[in-house]
Amino acid sequence: MSQFTLNDILTSEVDCISPETSLKSVFKILTDNNYSCCVIADDDHRIPLGLLTERDLVRIISLNSSDPRIMERPVADYMLTSPPTVAQDMLVADAIKYIEQKKLKHLLVTSAEGTMLGIVTRTNIVNAYTQLMRIHSEELESKIEKRTELLEATNRKLITLSMIDPLTGLGNRRSMEVDIMKVHAAGIRHGRPYSIVLLDIDYFKKYNDHYGHQAGDKVLEAVSSHFAEAIRESDAVYRYGGEEFLLVMPDTNIDEALIPVKRIIEGLADLNIEHTESPLGYLTTSAGLACSRHLGQRLASWRQVVERADEGLYDAKSAGRNRVLVSQRNALKAVN
Repeated sequence: MSQFTLNDILTSEVDCISPETSLKSVFKILTDNNYSCCVIADDDHRIPLGLLTERDLVRIISLNSSDPRIMERPVADYMLTSPPTVAQDMLVADAIKYIEQKKLKHLLVTSAEGTMLGIVTRTNIVNAYTQLMRIHSEELESKIEKRTELLEATNRKLITLSMIDPLTGLGNRRSMEVDIMKVHAAGIRHGRPYSIVLLDIDYFKKYNDHYGHQAGDKVLEAVSSHFAEAIRESDAVYRYGGEEFLLVMPDTNIDEALIPVKRIIEGLADLNIEHTESPLGYLTTSAGLACSRHLGQRLASWRQVVERADEGLYDAKSAGRNRVLVSQRNALKAVN
């Protein structure tokens, strides 16, 4: 776009006239061809000597109306001598500034040797400049659109990344809150319960202290993979924080949740991951289970369901770990 020059828009076929041409002939050339000006050149029609516009001719005839021979006068007597000329490689953007500054309506385009290559009118330049601005606008809009798409894609990626725990690849706590609110709302709308499970790796601090934090991170990855593979297709598991994980089980009551949760706990033990600091000698997990319908009543918020699951987790740890317990306010329902 920046290389758009006068050479791209000039009229190369220009009818030039000699300085001896009469005004009458000039008038006929202008009217017959609907020209706005005539270019006066040397005998070889190569070097521009002058310029006479249609407006100039009308003014000359008007001012000399009392002279009966005015139309027989040579154009050399009235032409604009040394007409403004510009190089063919002048940018259109620069040409528009030039004609505004000089208040011109025509520009003669010449080569480096001064020979005439063509002519451009003010209208040509303005139209070209308008096209230039349109092209520039389209290019700018395209760049903005592409940049906007890139920005939106980046934002989507950032949002996704902000919802994922970088170590385990599971949804993080923010992701869990978004999803669990939807599950809670759907449960209310359809009159169906849902269950929440809080899982905590047993004696994880001791594992870290004994084996080191790198080994601890690998265990977290292994446990996360086990949970993700062991849950039902309808369920979702998240890293709740540290060595704690939260499992959301839509459309599931306590009795329906106990079997898959027990399978998850037993499955981790069956991996037989060494843990010498645990009384069992291998890695295990404890779990607390709660339902949105607690003791026959629907809990008012998902946070209350999580609180009940946390009570069950606390009781499971107190009861010896490697098990799931359901807290029921004043009574415990244990499943071993």
